[in-house]
Amino acid sequence: MGKLLDYEDLVHIRLVSSPEVDPGGRRVLFVVTRMNMEKDRYESNIWLYEVDRGVYEAVTSGPSDRCPRWAPDGERFAFISRRMLREEEKGAEIWIGRVGGGEPRHLITFPLGVNAIEWSPDGERLVVVAPEGKPEEDVKRIEDLPVWFNGVGYVYNIDTHLYIVDARSGEKERVTEGRVNVRAAKWSPDGDRIAYLVSRDRLKPYLVDLYVYDVREGKHTKIVEGFTAWDLDWSPDGEYIAFLGHKRPRGLTSHNRIWVVPAEGGEPRCLTCELDRNTRNTMNSDVRGPSCAPSLRWGEDKWIYFLVTNGGVVELYRVSLRSPPQRFIGFEKGIVDEFSISRRAETVAFTYMDPKHPKELYIHRRRRTERVTEFNTFFLSRVELSEPRHFTFTASDGVSIDGWVLPPPRMEEGSKVPWVLYIHGGPKTAYGWSFTEEFHLLAAKGFAVVYCNPRGSDGYGEEFADIRCRYG
Repeated sequence: MGKLLDYEDLVHIRLVSSPEVDPGGRRVLFVVTRMNMEKDRYESNIWLYEVDRGVYEAVTSGPSDRCPRWAPDGERFAFISRRMLREEEKGAEIWIGRVGGGEPRHLITFPLGVNAIEWSPDGERLVVVAPEGKPEEDVKRIEDLPVWFNGVGYVYNIDTHLYIVDARSGEKERVTEGRVNVRAAKWSPDGDRIAYLVSRDRLKPYLVDLYVYDVREGKHTKIVEGFTAWDLDWSPDGEYIAFLGHKRPRGLTSHNRIWVVPAEGGEPRCLTCELDRNTRNTMNSDVRGPSCAPSLRWGEDKWIYFLVTNGGVVELYRVSLRSPPQRFIGFEKGIVDEFSISRRAETVAFTYMDPKHPKELYIHRRRRTERVTEFNTFFLSRVELSEPRHFTFTASDGVSIDGWVLPPPRMEEGSKVPWVLYIHGGPKTAYGWSFTEEFHLLAAKGFAVVYCNPRGSDGYGEEFADIRCRYG
């Protein structure tokens, strides 16, 4: 039996995130983040798991490496870092590493950071989503929304553009113009086109259009207009584009769906509208590292893979052009937090957590699922954690509400203890079977922690989430 959890124990938690399976399904890159108490910061580096050998090792030294992306050859990988920048400097760099090939090579630095990177199918170029903006002034004239993001600062004067970067020379070409915010971008399988999601309305940033950029002709074609969308991917044959989003039938409380549209244009078709759940991970937790894992991926097995928040869990689902949505990987009391698939989807890597275990890397292959890392074994061996108890109660109109109580670890049966009620934000997020160190700290101090999913929460039907005009 371990000791009761205290603040100094949190330094031993490792945050496992951003799994990235190589095209052949033999290796997985992922990010491990740890606390550096002396420097008062989080530090991260990239690790490699060998699927056939069952071993893993660090492949970068950090301290700020994230977002690994395999090149099509399965030997090189790109990642985002700040290893050449001072603490007070803004910006981010793109580096190219090679498995077993020594130190990574610096490719390019973007002065305001990098949001996303993706390789071209020929491995010669990268598509990059990166912000750029005007210098801040003492007197600010604000005419755009949003104004500010926590952890970022003022963003009203920031645009996000699409770039093509040569993977050898680092030369870059910006391919979008004007006041735009690009959310996501993906190369077509033939490498001739880039599909991207972009917002152009400075007062309604939730209005997003889907464009296809012809790399050879330099031409942008609008394919879909006026959605609220987050991520996208091409079909393996390049005929279709799948994207995650909605058209706001219930305003911004609407569920995200998986949509498919012909790459040449046409009417989007909803593949998951009969599934009355949000096709996105909105579960609350405070043990997540830096992540750029996809929200959906279209494998050569013709299935589109995506996450679904369902009650108190998050599960991996799949859907195809001919088959309805079906659960692919799920747990009764745990969270599939991020995922990645190989080209043919024979290997699926994902991070998993539950209320007593921070995230670790898991592999699903040949119909078997197993945990393959043990970064948090030392932390768990030191402390005693309690198990949450699930309960339900009935709202005034008869609707059943999910709740949980996390008791103190050594609470005697029948004894009385003070309790703390936690209310999640969003409001369209969810509590459930995730790991939350803040809850465990309070429980270790003798409090029972109560949390639930009231109206407006995610994980249930759209009607349950829609509390417009009924906030507060």
